[in-house]
Amino acid sequence: MKRILPLLTFLSVAVGAHAQTIILKDGKNIVGSRLRRDGASVMTTVLVGNAPGEIGYAVAQIASIEFPDPPQLKDASTLIAAGKLDQALTVIEPVINFYRSYRDIKGNFWGEAAVMKLSIFMAQKREKDASGLIYEIQTTNQDADVVGAANASKALLLAWAGQWKEAIAASDPIINNEDSSSTALSLAYLASGESHYALKEYEDAAFSYLHIPIFFPEEKLMMPKALLGSARCFAKLDVRNELESSISTLKESFPTSPEFADAKTEFPSIISHLKTINR
Repeated sequence: MKRILPLLTFLSVAVGAHAQTIILKDGKNIVGSRLRRDGASVMTTVLVGNAPGEIGYAVAQIASIEFPDPPQLKDASTLIAAGKLDQALTVIEPVINFYRSYRDIKGNFWGEAAVMKLSIFMAQKREKDASGLIYEIQTTNQDADVVGAANASKALLLAWAGQWKEAIAASDPIINNEDSSSTALSLAYLASGESHYALKEYEDAAFSYLHIPIFFPEEKLMMPKALLGSARCFAKLDVRNELESSISTLKESFPTSPEFADAKTEFPSIISHLKTINR
């Protein structure tokens, strides 16, 4: 960890060191670097004559800020795809910390990074951590996609808390909103699936779970839970081929996931059969 901390500090500083363009409401563009927040103002370093100098602009004057894309978001996505969720959290934390100061200004990357962090918490079933971040998003962010992901995560927490009908009621508006993001939809369908399964409505549960691998295959964080959930439904419905298909996909795509570990315990005969046919 001692070797990692200096790198994290560098990442946080590097975000502010690159050039950013402050777009004012009067149409003027201010190209500067080393942005920092100072209360109700944003400070930036620009050339004053031949020397660099710091100048401030009131947030009320600013329409948006054009920040460079944080490379950490792409790096974190790569780590997520590889199942390295704790490392992904470490990589995106400096982005969240830096952009927290600018989340009330259009153009910031706080919401995108926060949704990624929240999705990891939900994948790891870190309910307390997720609840805190959901509250922070809901009380400070106005981006529809970001708030939608937070609302869907809250619905999934309701399902895990045994409030199944409330979870379905909370997830349905997200599912029925054609503007919902794929992240929000995958979380909402998972909340719906978990709730219907708990209510012993297995066909409805399978219908919800299957939306994730079929329509949102890029949502890797929710995929293991959706595959295991669908497998459990197919076991209850006595649909052997689909049960094997769900377990096979889970085994091939997420062999180190906690969900596959659960599948090996719950469906040992299926796992044994898959080993036989894959020899």
